[in-house]
Amino acid sequence: MNRIELERVKPGRVGLRAQGVEAFLDGLEQAGLQLHSLMILRHDKVAAEGWWAPYDKDTPHMMFSLSKSFTALGVGLAVQEGRMRLSDKPAEYFPELLPARPCENMALMTVKDMLCMSTGHSEEPEALVPKTNWAERFLRSYVDKTPGTVFTYNTAASYMLSAMVQKATGERLLTYLTPRLFDKLGIEKPTWEQSPQGVDAGGFGLSLKTEDIARFGWMLLHRGEFMGQRVIAPEWVDEMSAYQADNSPGREKDWAQGYGYQIWRCVPHGVYRGDGAFGQYCIVMPEQDAVIAITSGVSDMQAVLDLVWAHILPAMEDAPIEDQLKAEAHLRARLGGLSIPLPAGDRMFPQNRNGETVFGDNPLGLKKLRLTFEGFSDRLEMEFEDGTHLHCPVGHGCYLPKATPVPLEHSFEPQILGRKVCCAGAWDSSEYHLRMVHITTPWIDDLRLTFTPGGLTVQFERNVGFTPMKWTLTGIRA
Repeated sequence: MNRIELERVKPGRVGLRAQGVEAFLDGLEQAGLQLHSLMILRHDKVAAEGWWAPYDKDTPHMMFSLSKSFTALGVGLAVQEGRMRLSDKPAEYFPELLPARPCENMALMTVKDMLCMSTGHSEEPEALVPKTNWAERFLRSYVDKTPGTVFTYNTAASYMLSAMVQKATGERLLTYLTPRLFDKLGIEKPTWEQSPQGVDAGGFGLSLKTEDIARFGWMLLHRGEFMGQRVIAPEWVDEMSAYQADNSPGREKDWAQGYGYQIWRCVPHGVYRGDGAFGQYCIVMPEQDAVIAITSGVSDMQAVLDLVWAHILPAMEDAPIEDQLKAEAHLRARLGGLSIPLPAGDRMFPQNRNGETVFGDNPLGLKKLRLTFEGFSDRLEMEFEDGTHLHCPVGHGCYLPKATPVPLEHSFEPQILGRKVCCAGAWDSSEYHLRMVHITTPWIDDLRLTFTPGGLTVQFERNVGFTPMKWTLTGIRA
């Protein structure tokens, strides 16, 4: 791989008003929307970028459903090479997994139907279940509508696209895409979660750095070309971003503007995006010649888009801007000092709080917790019912990092521990507030510890999730 670095310039050089980016950041703070990273490309140059520490530019972040857009690229490459057709049917790829009497509509479903989320399912099938055969569960699901006639968001269908690419090419999707896409874009060491059958998840599971998202967006912006190198035919990018399916029933705003091939069309004219749960975005703006890459941990994804349209989009002007040196300096300093808020409180700690606490059955699977309070940092040790251990330094007034060897499960909601965690803690009256930032994920966990005679109460809350994660645990101090 011959990776070419992206050029960094001041916003004004590419016609970006620094005040517009500042207003976007203000809006995030006012709305309580916690981003993890932001990168704005205009005219093929990085005009603004920032990471909310301890998130950083070098650590990959989970993409969730933004992975789908990469899967669509893989399908397009396989079609371009003559290995697949849009008219191919999953039922014909995996006949051995079909039931004795296959659903008639399942037999009609095509690759194009799956790309457009128009499989004919009125509800997404429950196919992606740990320790099962995902393709078999999909192919045995009931398809109640004629494929191509109704839009239903369907991550299981995206998985099937990955499975079909693997069947057609003899390579897992990640391996197939590496020389054809990732190497050409300069994306280093991407990872993709797999099904129990060893198939890349397709609809989720890809982890990338923020700049990797921006590079992918650049390629889409240039209709399949990156820095003069052709990645895929321009016609495929045109089809990906075109209005392929009506997704307006029951939806509004940026979720109701039409759907392409694993791509959402947006409210502003010509703008489209790939996105993933909790605020992972690759926003492509052809008329503005711009790309915006965002990672975050938010529950209201529309609110982030609304702020982009309200502040960043109108900040893009046709000509360079010469009169904003002070504004650019202020923006640069602000972007360089972004941070996830630290726990508020005192660095000092009460006496006689060291020791181990043992817990009974609980939703976290937490068995033992030990906190050792020291002068400049604390030390956290956690043991879980499955035998997992976490040993992590806890910073005072800063986040201290600790890599953890815990793998992510094959599920939509990975277990409590991520691949890397950064911790900070502080005392607030008699309560100890511990914040754990899982920097390869959108998840931030807050643990509030209250010491009682002979015991410990832990109030646990996670910032975002597919299901609420807020529990109170009570343990006995050993």
